[in-house]
Amino acid sequence: MADPAHVNPTLRLPGRAPGSRRLIIVAVLVMLGLAVITGAGYWLGHASLLRGYGDGMGAPTPIGRTIAFDTAVVSDRDAIRVSLKSLKPRVTENSSDATIVFVVCRRNAGTTTLGVSRTSDLRKYCTRTDPLRRSFVGSLGYTTNQILVLVTPRKSGRVHITGYNATYRVGIRSGTQHVGLDTTVTTPLHR
Repeated sequence: MADPAHVNPTLRLPGRAPGSRRLIIVAVLVMLGLAVITGAGYWLGHASLLRGYGDGMGAPTPIGRTIAFDTAVVSDRDAIRVSLKSLKPRVTENSSDATIVFVVCRRNAGTTTLGVSRTSDLRKYCTRTDPLRRSFVGSLGYTTNQILVLVTPRKSGRVHITGYNATYRVGIRSGTQHVGLDTTVTTPLHR
């Protein structure tokens, strides 16, 4: 039997490389770190804080008359401040050569949602309306600020909007969502 004092220090147990346990721990920690970074990046860049998507509404309107529709683009909570960077209509048909403009309706207290309305009726629902500029910062909801789309047909035909692409920021989170109601405006031929 060999004297323990004269054991070969380079002698290793079979199946394990020196420092392999440490290497496994480092690899697991690196993978966990990458998963946390990926998850945080997804959470920050894929916010789903707006709601308002579904079946739409429509109305006939004569050439040259502007009609207002609620876009139904609202935040999950009325109290949350949203920085809306852009709102683009998803127009699938515009055979009536209509102009499409957004306005912000500063809501009257106690009124119901707008739905569809002539622009002359907006005073019933809004304390004021302001053009939606490049960026809107504020609360979005049925009791605070409501984004309306104003459609003015220029000739007989049809306008079909299949919702809106909203790019926004809430706190440190940002996202782009397809939101809003389908909207159809039909303009009959003059007789």
